[in-house]
Amino acid sequence: MAECLVVLDGDAGERESAVMVSRLRRLAPCRDLQLPDADTATRLRVLADAVDQATAPVLLVDARYAGHDSPLVDVLGAPGSASTVLEGIGGLAWPANVSDGVVRSSGSEVHTVAAPTARVGGALRIAVDDRKTAAKAIRDMSVIVNQQRWVARDLLPLVLVAMTRSGVRVQTVPVRDFVAAVPTSAQERLQVSARLEASDERRLRLNGAAREADGFYSTFVIRRVSR
Repeated sequence: MAECLVVLDGDAGERESAVMVSRLRRLAPCRDLQLPDADTATRLRVLADAVDQATAPVLLVDARYAGHDSPLVDVLGAPGSASTVLEGIGGLAWPANVSDGVVRSSGSEVHTVAAPTARVGGALRIAVDDRKTAAKAIRDMSVIVNQQRWVARDLLPLVLVAMTRSGVRVQTVPVRDFVAAVPTSAQERLQVSARLEASDERRLRLNGAAREADGFYSTFVIRRVSR
């Protein structure tokens, strides 16, 4: 898996942020960028500069993410050069219109979506091939945020809105049966912990090796060998 630049998002403390960085370094080679403790527009400008200069994919991840590692790995390691975002995440997520596995439009704290078909969030990968367009889109969003004096704690939904409106193709990575959430309360964190204790990530991963459209030979020979 290629190296990536990790940028932490979300209203998390230093300890929680450090744990997330350590976790991601365990999953893939990466380095992290610390955004300044500043207004939303300034943080967006810093992020835009980082994306513009990046030579590897940029992963914008909510430091409050709780759940299995697999969804994060799937976002980081999605095949091809497309940008990706988690779909179906629990807790704090954002409305989106998704068609054929691609985000057509999305919402944020200040953007609405008519008749959304999915909820996305938690982790967004900006592919190297999209970095120039994405950087300009994020920079333009920072100008709008400054003009409108928007106060938004979460950058990920603003970045996704900017990217999709600029024509960047962002593919969704379904959470499937894995546990993945951005809890915003102690109760939600307890619920996620309970689900994690009751699940077997390795077994879920192995089950995912089979596809509904597999034929007899694939189901009983190829998939068994793969497992």
